[in-house]
Amino acid sequence: MIMMRPSRSLFCSLAASCVLVAASAAAHAQTVTIEGTSFDSILDGFPGLADLDGTPDFGGNSLAVGFKSGATAERAFGEFPLASLSGVAVSSVSSATLTFNIDDVLSTFGPGTEFDGTSSSPIDVAIYLGDGIVGLDDWGRGTTVASVATGSITDDALRNGGPAVFTADVTQALRDLLTGGASHLGVEMSTTDDPTGASLDDLGIGASGPPGVGGARLPYLTVEVVVPTPTPSPAPTPEPSAQPTTSPGTPTPDPTNVPATPTPEPTSSGPTPTPQPTGSIPTPSPAPTVGGPTPGPQPTAPLETPGPGTPTPSPSGTPAPSTTPTPAPSPSATPIGGQKIVRPQGGPCVSSHLGSGSGDQLVSPYERGTTRATFLNVRNGVDTATRIEIAVYDESLLPSWVGYRTLPARGRIVLDLESVDDGATLPERGVLFVSSVDDEGSPVVTRALSGTATIANLETGSAWGGTTIARRAVEAGAAQTLWPTLGSAIDGTRVFYEQLQPEALQLPAYYALDGAGGNAPATLVFLSFRDVPREAPLVVAESTAWDIDARTSEGTAFDVSHTTVDGMRTLGLDVLLGTAALDVGGSLLLEVEPAPGQNRVIFFEQSLAGFGIGFPLPLAGEDRP
Repeated sequence: MIMMRPSRSLFCSLAASCVLVAASAAAHAQTVTIEGTSFDSILDGFPGLADLDGTPDFGGNSLAVGFKSGATAERAFGEFPLASLSGVAVSSVSSATLTFNIDDVLSTFGPGTEFDGTSSSPIDVAIYLGDGIVGLDDWGRGTTVASVATGSITDDALRNGGPAVFTADVTQALRDLLTGGASHLGVEMSTTDDPTGASLDDLGIGASGPPGVGGARLPYLTVEVVVPTPTPSPAPTPEPSAQPTTSPGTPTPDPTNVPATPTPEPTSSGPTPTPQPTGSIPTPSPAPTVGGPTPGPQPTAPLETPGPGTPTPSPSGTPAPSTTPTPAPSPSATPIGGQKIVRPQGGPCVSSHLGSGSGDQLVSPYERGTTRATFLNVRNGVDTATRIEIAVYDESLLPSWVGYRTLPARGRIVLDLESVDDGATLPERGVLFVSSVDDEGSPVVTRALSGTATIANLETGSAWGGTTIARRAVEAGAAQTLWPTLGSAIDGTRVFYEQLQPEALQLPAYYALDGAGGNAPATLVFLSFRDVPREAPLVVAESTAWDIDARTSEGTAFDVSHTTVDGMRTLGLDVLLGTAALDVGGSLLLEVEPAPGQNRVIFFEQSLAGFGIGFPLPLAGEDRP
């Protein structure tokens, strides 16, 4: 953001015989560029999660517009601070222009929101009175000032020619806001072009980043301000008979005692002015251009708390070598620090892809004892050794044991809970949190961890297994959510783990018991918790209420409505649905009631003789039972 201050002329009057003539004023234009400090895209409606009804439902998305009738509408919002125009007369604003680009043509937001592969056209631009932060309450507040025809743009055209740039005239809207003393100009951009979507951010095609790829840029304002330029007129030469001009009440000095060069008296409010020749006007110093961000956290500001591998400056200012190398990212598509987070494919949900991926913390249930055994594989996906903390919690989410291991570069280890406890007595059932940490045991960003868990039923001789849930750390910036820099401390305030907060999960199928021996009925393992940043314990139990729609394979509903979980709870379907559920196969849909902010996950497991099945429940889609 460039801040502009109009120049002013300072006129000094000498105690001499001179007359100042009023200066004639010319004018010149000065351009002020204003960057946005808060951006977000808000959705109304999403298949399976919310209806398209004119009421906004979800924020926290990359900047884009899109529309599909009956399914979803997305609008892009930005807030632009007006502090750089403080003191500027409204009449001095000669023009104001919003500039934005299309850097990516969207094909879908997720299931049920597929678009036709061309950019949205037109894109309507509306202006509203902003407060500095985009929120759901900004939906529909704007007054339309322009409708920008973008044409039929495709990703192929963008690959060949780079981002397409467009402008909208917002002059009168800005003048109106300045007249009312507004602190921010808000922009709301939307489309009714069905079915199309267009990205307006700076991450390029496919949101592959880093920011600025191909010259892409977030929207910004340019304001032309007419600034008067003082042009002094020559002062007339005083007549020989003219008497010195004196201030009222000042004694007339004796001409014989007047010094040849007047010496101004120093003042208490500033430095002594330099004497000027008689009749001259000092040339004004140019007003400085002040630059700087609007107060508040900025998206790309580095954290103050260094993580492992961050060099510590020595007293001389030369960085001291680090003893712990910063983990290098995987050569695959690893997020870059400061990069905006792209909307997950499952829709506008803040949860990670449950049951897959890599990150900074792994979450998995476990069972142990005479009838169960759990084996956890943890892999290090980077080229340097990574230290991990293994925290074991019981079903009440009380900590039972904490240990540490070091993963070799690109290596893995196998954790067997029967031998990992170092003599401690672990509960027979609970949850494991495996986190990347620094030498002091504090969680840090590595994006290195991935894993699998296998839970064996020793009675039936069966087992089920799959990938663990991986949580990545995210950073809350002023404008959007970012991927933090590697080595950043996960402090739970600015950098925190992804929150696992699906609003609906589904069990697509469970099987009826065949009546033979060696069967273990279908079981759901509910987990509900809240993170506790930088403290022990890492998590505490939270309560979640789930509405349940359970059906047989033929679609007949079971007489069950809901269940409440506080921490960890294991329920067989015979307990949850009744014993009749064991005689027929079926499916379940579980929806949060309501949707508070705790982490919530549900796992499923079932054994049929030597056959086992289990997984974290996936997000509910259009194929609801």
